[in-house]
Amino acid sequence: MTELGRHLDDSDWKTIEVDKVGHVFKTPEQGAATTVWAAVSPHFEGKNGGRYLGDVGEEGAVEAPSILGSIEGATSMSGYSKSAYDDEAAEKLWKLSYDILGLPAED
Repeated sequence: MTELGRHLDDSDWKTIEVDKVGHVFKTPEQGAATTVWAAVSPHFEGKNGGRYLGDVGEEGAVEAPSILGSIEGATSMSGYSKSAYDDEAAEKLWKLSYDILGLPAED
């Protein structure tokens, strides 16, 4: 594990219940693997646009239960909440942004 928790005391670790959720923690090497893969992989050649990456791959939308409620049986904590992306809201926000700036909307 990294040293992100170096300031936690025993009572903090008990609150986190590491014995139940420790299997989803990563070593520094495991944590860096996806970033390194994204930087050097031919997988993204010719591709533009945002991607959600995790565990050395592209991730999709998942249901968004409470993280502590879902972590116990999970093998990883990858994916993004379906509520994080709303195409209709994004379109409205772009239109509003152009209106506020007095710019013509792009099609």
